[in-house]
Amino acid sequence: GTYTLTRTGADENVGATGDLDLTGSVSIVGAGAGTTTVDANQIDRVFHVQTGGNASIAEITIRNGSVLAHGAGVRNDGSLTLLSVTVDSNQNPDAEKNRFAGGGLYNAQNASAIIQDSTFTNNYSDFDGGAIFSETGGNLDIARSTFSANSVYRHGGAIASFAQTFTLSDSRVVNNTAGSFGGGVSLYSGYSGGTASILRTEIAGNVSNGQGGGGAYVAGNSILISASTISGNQALNTGTNLGIGAGILQNDGTLEIDSTTISGNQAHYLGAGINAYGTLSVSHSTITANTTNAWAGGVLNAATSATFENTIVAGNTGGDVGTDGTSIFTSLGHNLIGSAPEGKGF
Repeated sequence: GTYTLTRTGADENVGATGDLDLTGSVSIVGAGAGTTTVDANQIDRVFHVQTGGNASIAEITIRNGSVLAHGAGVRNDGSLTLLSVTVDSNQNPDAEKNRFAGGGLYNAQNASAIIQDSTFTNNYSDFDGGAIFSETGGNLDIARSTFSANSVYRHGGAIASFAQTFTLSDSRVVNNTAGSFGGGVSLYSGYSGGTASILRTEIAGNVSNGQGGGGAYVAGNSILISASTISGNQALNTGTNLGIGAGILQNDGTLEIDSTTISGNQAHYLGAGINAYGTLSVSHSTITANTTNAWAGGVLNAATSATFENTIVAGNTGGDVGTDGTSIFTSLGHNLIGSAPEGKGF
C-alpha cells in the first residue's frame, strides 16, 4: 500500500513532524517498489538517516519529497543501503538556486551510501545533483541501477559527486538534463584525493544546456571510464564557446578511458566525442559518428597529455581529431585515425 506523511513541519530532526528520522540501526523492507510506497505528500523529505545511523531500505518507492534543504527524497548523514528501491518525483526547489542539492538523495560529508538494483526517476534539484549529490569525504557505490528523466538547474542531471570513492557499475544513465555541466553525471572525486570509476555503464541521451559535458563532466584526478557506452548525448548551447564535449567534457585532472564506445554525440562547438583539458589516456576504444557544427567532432585535445593506444577515431563530422594549436597527441600504436592535423602526433 501507500503510506503518506501527514504531520506538517519540514526539516526537523527528532521525528516529531515531516520526514521519517532514522537513528541507530534500522531495516525497512516493503513488498516491492511497485506495491509499497512512502509518499511525503510534498510536506518534507521522506527519510533522514541521522549521524551515526545505519539504515537499510529495500523494496519500496520513495516519492513526492519536497523540502527547502538538501535531499528531498532521502538525506543520509550516516550509513545507507538502498536495495531494489524506486526514488521518484522528489524535488528541492529554491528561488536562489545555489543552496540545496540532491533531489532524490543527498549523501552528506563523510557519509556512506550503497545503491543496488534501484531506479531514480523524475527527481529535480535547483542546485546540483538532480537524482543524487554526494559531498566530499564520503563513499558512493552504485550498481545495477537506472537513472532516467532527472534534471537539475546546474550540474549533474542524474549524479553530481565529490565523494572520496565513487563507483557506478552495470547501470544506465539515460535522458537526464542539466542546466550547466554534466547532463548525465558530474564527477569531482579527484579534488578530495579520491577515485571515481564508471564501469560497464550506458550513458545515453543526456543533455547539457550550458557549457557542455552532455554525457559526463569530469574534473580532478584518478577518474576511470571502462567497458562503457557513451552515446547520443547533446551539448547544443549556441552561446560563445559553449556547447562542447557532448560525450565527455574533461575540465582538468586525470581521465583514463578503456574499452569504451563513444558515438552519436552532438556538440554545437568543439569536441563532440571528447573535449579534454587535463591528462587523457584512451585505449581499446571506439570514437565514431559524433557530430559538431565547428570542428574536432571526435576528440578535441587541449590537454597537457593525450595518449591513445589500440583505438579507432573515425567517421566523425567536423574532423576526427583536433587540438588547441599547441597540444600534441601521443600514439602508443595500433590506432586507426580517420583524419588528423599534421604535426600533432598522429
